[in-house]
Amino acid sequence: SLSGLHKAAWQRAKKETFKFEPLVHPMQLECKPGGYMIHHWGPFAIHHHNKELAERLGRALLYHANQPVLDGLLPGGELEGGSFKIYVYRNRAEVAGPPDTPDRQAYARPMAGRLIYTQNAHTLFDTTLVHELAQLRTAAVFTILPGTPPFAEEGIALSSQPQWSKRDTALWLKGLREKGRLIPASKLVALATYPEDPELNNAMYSEGLALVESLVESEGVVKFKTFMTETSDSTPRERFIKVYGSDWPRFDNMINKWIDAMVETDPLAE
Repeated sequence: SLSGLHKAAWQRAKKETFKFEPLVHPMQLECKPGGYMIHHWGPFAIHHHNKELAERLGRALLYHANQPVLDGLLPGGELEGGSFKIYVYRNRAEVAGPPDTPDRQAYARPMAGRLIYTQNAHTLFDTTLVHELAQLRTAAVFTILPGTPPFAEEGIALSSQPQWSKRDTALWLKGLREKGRLIPASKLVALATYPEDPELNNAMYSEGLALVESLVESEGVVKFKTFMTETSDSTPRERFIKVYGSDWPRFDNMINKWIDAMVETDPLAE
């Protein structure tokens, strides 16, 4: 059957591996010159030590940069004419991230036009690449101000990921809900920073996806653009209320309905 063919192809793709060569941290370039290479593809300058990986990464970045996200909230092509640096490191230990996040395998610096990846991330071409790329794309469309709630930024980025990953997110949220540990919508939209507690931080990301997709579906993309471009000097919660109101049971219900609907979807459907 067609479904069987899709599943077989997906299983083959998941088993694909690369024979990676060691990478050198860009900060070591001056003391270890010679082997470090830069591959240019579209607006991306990919700093790497593995030509095959860099070429594949460039093609994937350019492809996903032109895919619409959230009914055109990110229409595609936002990065045309820009210049962006992509760094691919050998492992997580070499990622030049903040010292309090040693486990991170990728992150974005949108204002600097920079993406950081690790080549041994098993999700590099599945979810990691598109997620961090969406951060650049969001910054190209909207001015990300200090008061922008993190649930919105991460919700947009997660929405760019494949359907199967969204279903995995919904399954995780369902388990969290059964334990009574979902973040109430009134508190979710009030978060101004990323929570230090790992479970709470994951919940913020995941519920952000549920709420963002629900708001765009029920209220429309134009209203969400208004929310993203709201520039008043207010708290994240006040900013949300100004655009969407404060019917918190309704927003909690949106999140719960998204979880239930996504759990029932075909993980291979796009």
